Amino acid sequence: MDEKFGVVLVAGLTVFGLIFIYDEATDGITVEEEDEMVLYEKDFGTVGSEEHDHRTISLGDFNVGHGRGDVLAFERSRSSISDRLGPFRGQKLYFDYNATQPQDGKLEFEVLGREGSGAVYLKVNGEKVFDEHLVSTSNPEIEIDEEHLRHGVNEFELGVNRDGIFSGSEYVLEDVELRVSDRTFSDHRDNFRVYSFEIEDFVESELTFDIQEAVREEPLEITVNDDEIYNREQARTTGEEAEIPLESLNAGSNTIEFSTSRPAEYHIENADITVRSVEAVQREEINEEFELSGEQLNFADRQDTQEIISFDYRSLLPTNRNLNITLNEETHSIEPETGFNQHNVSEDVLQEDNELEIKSHGAYVLEDFRITSSRGE
Repeated sequence: MDEKFGVVLVAGLTVFGLIFIYDEATDGITVEEEDEMVLYEKDFGTVGSEEHDHRTISLGDFNVGHGRGDVLAFERSRSSISDRLGPFRGQKLYFDYNATQPQDGKLEFEVLGREGSGAVYLKVNGEKVFDEHLVSTSNPEIEIDEEHLRHGVNEFELGVNRDGIFSGSEYVLEDVELRVSDRTFSDHRDNFRVYSFEIEDFVESELTFDIQEAVREEPLEITVNDDEIYNREQARTTGEEAEIPLESLNAGSNTIEFSTSRPAEYHIENADITVRSVEAVQREEINEEFELSGEQLNFADRQDTQEIISFDYRSLLPTNRNLNITLNEETHSIEPETGFNQHNVSEDVLQEDNELEIKSHGAYVLEDFRITSSRGE
């Protein structure tokens, strides 16, 4: 006796999203509705490209631990010095440093702004070692010879000379730093600036340095804004590297510190910080044309369907950039997330002949781009 094995034959007819199926086992035709229809799909791959720029910040040579080195004797992020008349008397900046065997020193700062024409002066232990007119945005480096320094407490006075009997002057200073070459046990701390565009378009940052001499009794530790980036007992070497992650950096002033414990000593040379960021983006537009069949339009035109754009996105830049997707006359400005994205479009935007345009200021990878029509639950 012949047995029916329930072979299902699909008649191949689809009308208005209905699938007609002939089942030999029941000699009947069943009707099933499609839940989703793909109207358009494509993998675009890499779209656009980027070019990188870099900036090198030199930290120089210094000792960490016991021995002679450049000691950060004083620092102030911002200060004002002036020589005003009347009840609001002039303001000077006083500071001191207790030296062991001082050799020489250097005072550095940036002039943010100036009112009046008085000259800036520096006194070291009562002797004037600098007296000059400065302009805004200047970055003077005032050298202090060994003859002006002494063992023990050294006193410094930074102020402004009066330009006239009835006139006064004021300078606004930033990143005031005094460094003294001295023999002592000390860590090395330095400040460096990172610009906001370097943070926004950050690619990578690294510290490179050589260790000329080392007494490896304790590890050399390096921190950036109190985040540890290096901890190692390292012998004499060249080209040592440490990554500085974006999370450890601030837009503006940043602090890096090299430290160790007694009796270790490390002589550091050629210490540099390199910050890499995106300099330029070569943009590329996507322009596509596609047709929809009557069957596809009929499915999309149903009242119980929703038309959807979906795609997988990965930026080639440090941050995601907006996508402007135009389907015929309808434009969507999308802030894409890394990975899968999905956005609804209007039901009446699709037609027989369609145009798709995708623009962005970024460079990215776009895969599995689809336009679908889906029935609701």
